[in-house]
Amino acid sequence: MIITAPPSLLNTMKGVVQKLDIRRKQVLVEAVIVEVNDSVLDDLGVQWQTSTPSNGEFSAFNAIPANISTPALPTLGSGLTLGYFKDNSLRALIRALESDTKANVLSTPTIVTLDNEEAEILVGSNVPFITGSETNESSPTSNPFQTIQRQDIGITLKVKPRINENDSMTLAIEQTVESIATSAVNTADIVTNKRNIKTNVLLEDDQVLVLGGLISDESSNVESKVPVLGHIPVLGRLFRSTSTKVEKKNLMVFIHPMILSDLERSNKLTSDRYNSMRNKQQQYNGDRDRIFIPKQPPLLPDFDHYQSPQTLDAEAPRPSPKTGGKKVNRPVHGTVEK
Repeated sequence: MIITAPPSLLNTMKGVVQKLDIRRKQVLVEAVIVEVNDSVLDDLGVQWQTSTPSNGEFSAFNAIPANISTPALPTLGSGLTLGYFKDNSLRALIRALESDTKANVLSTPTIVTLDNEEAEILVGSNVPFITGSETNESSPTSNPFQTIQRQDIGITLKVKPRINENDSMTLAIEQTVESIATSAVNTADIVTNKRNIKTNVLLEDDQVLVLGGLISDESSNVESKVPVLGHIPVLGRLFRSTSTKVEKKNLMVFIHPMILSDLERSNKLTSDRYNSMRNKQQQYNGDRDRIFIPKQPPLLPDFDHYQSPQTLDAEAPRPSPKTGGKKVNRPVHGTVEK
């Protein structure tokens, strides 16, 4: 930017430019997408965990066995439920009954984006769909010519944060869970199941928003009967049985945004996640060493290795460019391994 103006106006413009020339804030958005059976909704709670500054691990703080879909929470529309959790140092994770197969954590996507910029993350497959076919009339038995169109099928999360003055934010959320149906009646092509949330919410920094209420109903009838005897009118009821199974699945989405206002908070968050992964690797390597691995397994370097690397011979004088054909010992720059 080049400004040409009188000195008095130039000083004013300089102050305006300095106020505008600031670091843009970023937002980290974590999501936990859980699909639970209606029969276990009452057992679904929230397990609060807190971060340990020394090693980045998350240790259990306490458990709240409260139903997050109770009528005490505000309701939006038909069955859509909201819940809020707030603490500056705590993370909310789902306790989805690990021993119960009726509760399933579908995905835990995490994404970072700039203020007022949309970000998208997709976990899934690119599936081909038949859009048309043409058969040669002269040879009906030949394979038809088909046209296909590919479509992304999976879990998609789109977010667009807009940070306000008091560190609150307006978050535009679009969450889509799409899968291929395992069975479809009287269909020759692929059938997909799709559930979608598209909304705008107002959140504070480090607050957890819970969305629930995307319920899908599945019903099936199974009839068992004795051959021949089960077909007899009236009396056949004694030799056959019919069972009806109705299953309701509730898709719950937990959204947790965090404002990365400066480099210090970004580095702290990165180091916590990095050290957590490194500690798990150390634990795994320790178990391997006790079994049969004699040599030292690979290990991620400490996070400080990337933050403040020390240089070898950093203050050594630079050699003269004119060496006169003589061998010159040049300083070696690198990192010190502890």
